[in-house]
Amino acid sequence: MSFQPELRPILPSINLIPAQEGCIYPIIPIYSPLVPIPIQNLQPEAKPKYKRTWKRNQVEALYAFAKLYCAQNGKSLENLQLPDFIEIAKSTDKTAEQCRVKLHEIHASGSLRSGTWSEVEDGMIKDMALSQKLKWGQIASQVNSKVHKNMKIRTGKQCKERWNNHLNPHVNRGEWTAVEDLKLLELHKEHKNHWSLISKEMTTRTESAIKNRIKSLMNKEMQDVNNINNPSAAVDRLIMKKKIEISNLKDAQDNASPGSGSNYSRATMKQPTFSDLAMGLFPN
Repeated sequence: MSFQPELRPILPSINLIPAQEGCIYPIIPIYSPLVPIPIQNLQPEAKPKYKRTWKRNQVEALYAFAKLYCAQNGKSLENLQLPDFIEIAKSTDKTAEQCRVKLHEIHASGSLRSGTWSEVEDGMIKDMALSQKLKWGQIASQVNSKVHKNMKIRTGKQCKERWNNHLNPHVNRGEWTAVEDLKLLELHKEHKNHWSLISKEMTTRTESAIKNRIKSLMNKEMQDVNNINNPSAAVDRLIMKKKIEISNLKDAQDNASPGSGSNYSRATMKQPTFSDLAMGLFPN
């Protein structure tokens, strides 16, 4: 006769702890089947989209109402005071301070377009960037002080981007050459995605331009099935292609300019036709 063990359900243990006088509360373990365990949402939370403070139609309506207010009260935009902005703000859903900052930005730039830079601002940034060793935050403070009446319109980051992308005369903003591409790829192979290190060795291109160029080259090359999930091989192939392209361009330039030696081919000479020979234009 074989022995069969008795099967009993396994229940979670319950600990009893004294609470107040004569009261005992059961503590159920958190992993007990009696307590539902909430399942955490593993999906990353979506970042909130950037919401513009001012829409185009709001800016146009604000400026039109402000001009009408100035005409009715015999004032100009640059001389408006806080009570005036309080009255103007009643026509919008913005505060008086928001209206004041926006109207001053419009007056200083001469444009309803947000973020437009005036010639005075560009001139100040050029002068300070070329002649003074100031940090970008200090340059922004001076621009805000002299142009925007100490209102925080410009930031150090904005001044730096304005200089690099539009004002710096030493920056090349034209098409990339094969020689530049080759140098960029070799630096990227050495420094990877450390863009600041690469930009120090390519001073005629901005850091953002360097990053965008690498992404453009890599995106095209990574479409090749041989380079999928292997960016290092893609960089090597690009370097090889650029070297071949530079070599072909050099050969084409050598053949295009006649000179002494083997580079000058008889095929580049004009061959006489029957009419030329008949008219005596070419010697026999």
